[in-house]
Formats: sequence, structure tokens, C-alpha cells
Amino acid sequence: LQLVHRILRGDFVWEEDAFVRAKQSFVQTQGEIQRSLEDAASEQLIAKLSGSDERFLSISKETLDHLTLEEVKRAVMEHLTTDAVEISIVSDVPCSKISTMLSSYLGSLPHTSRSSVMQKAIETRSIPDNEKLSELQRDFVFELEDTDDRAVAFLAGTCRSGYGFDREGRHITLGVGDGENGTTLGKLSVEDERRRHPLFAMAAHDLLQQVISRRLFTTLRERERLTYDAKFNFYNYDRLAGGWFTAEVTASPDNVDKALAVMEETLLAMKH
Repeated sequence: LQLVHRILRGDFVWEEDAFVRAKQSFVQTQGEIQRSLEDAASEQLIAKLSGSDERFLSISKETLDHLTLEEVKRAVMEHLTTDAVEISIVSDVPCSKISTMLSSYLGSLPHTSRSSVMQKAIETRSIPDNEKLSELQRDFVFELEDTDDRAVAFLAGTCRSGYGFDREGRHITLGVGDGENGTTLGKLSVEDERRRHPLFAMAAHDLLQQVISRRLFTTLRERERLTYDAKFNFYNYDRLAGGWFTAEVTASPDNVDKALAVMEETLLAMKH
């Protein structure tokens, strides 16, 4: 509680040299992404899907150069407000002592709240949908100099978020247990109740990711001998409705088109 008290008060040491080192770390990370075939191709794919929305891409050196320590400090502190704090305590300490500590360390804090700009920025929204992509633009090739002669292919599309919402804000449980008089929780089946659990979609995503990745690897690597690696991933964001999925296969340039076709066939077969 002492630590929480100091955090909410903003008792930090904001050092300019530490800020410079942090920016250098981000620049290094972006350089590593651009030098990796898989990471660079994945970034290009997300850029296509999001309409080059910078929230989903690695931060550029130009953007970092425009950041100031005061701007970063203000952005951090606008998240650390008393109206956005939830305290959970699990301990063997008597409740009477905890009450005294809460009063001392949290009760003494002045009330703070998020600005209207920050509040608007964190509102739940949908993932961007790049509807401007034509049919020709939906298939694209990205080339990068690499030490090895290889290629990576992706299949991608939209999906629900980790909390079960599609980009229109409809939840996976929409219609579950609904009858003529609406939903009655007491009459839900075991399956319906399971689907209504807040973490159902997240657990389903984790399970699907493992199952599909294994199926792709088995088909493309063990059966067809086309690749050393194939995997399936979900891109989910806590405060955004909807998400993206990607299926990825790395192969030689001579085999990548065939590997892509087999990957698509495998996913379609699992759908049915």
C-alpha cells in the first residue's frame, strides 16, 4: 500500500538520460523487426489490415524524435488516477489493521480523474477495417533482402476479440438461451452457461490457436514436407472490439505458393 500510495502520487524520478535510453531501445527494436523476414512481413500485413494505423505498428524513429519527456510524463500520469484504481488484497493480516492502512495510505490521497481527452482515448472501439483494399490489393507481395533464400506466406482475416466481441460490438453469446421472453439464466443449458463465462472466448482462442497450429504443422511439415515452420495466431486487443487472425508458413521461394495453397485447404477443411 505504501508503494501504491507513491505511484498514485507520482513520486517518480523523471530523468532525461533514462528517457533517451528508452527511446534508443525502441529504435533498436524497430531495426530488429525490419531485419527479420517474418517480423517485417507481419508488420506489413498488419499495416494493410489496419490501414496503416500507427497504434498497431512498431513506433518509428521520427515519432520518437518528436516525443518530449514532459509529454511522456503527462501521458503516464493521466493513467494513474484515483478514479481508475481497483485494489485487491489477499493476506493473513487482520481486517482491522488493513482498514487502518487503507485509511492512511489511500485515504490520504487527493481525488484525481482522467481528462476528457484521455477518457475518449480509452473508450472501447472497434479494430480498423481497411475497406479501401481492392481485390487486387488483398493479395500482395513484400520483398526483403535476407541472408537466406526463403519466403513466408500469410493468410489473414478478421475475428472476434479475446472477450468475444466482433468489430460491430456483437458478443459471441448473442442469442444463446434466448427464447420468446428473452434470456432466462436459470433455464440455460450447461453449454450455454459455459459460453456466457467472461473468459470463454479467450479460452476458445487459446485452444483454437494450439489445435490449428498443430494441424498446419502436421500437414505442411510432416505430410507435405513443404516447410520447417507453420503457425496460427490471433491478434487481440483488450479495449478494441474485434481482432485479426493470421496463418503463417515459412518455405523456400519455389515451394511457398504450394505451401500457401495447402495452408488454405487445411483451414477450409477444419472449418467444415
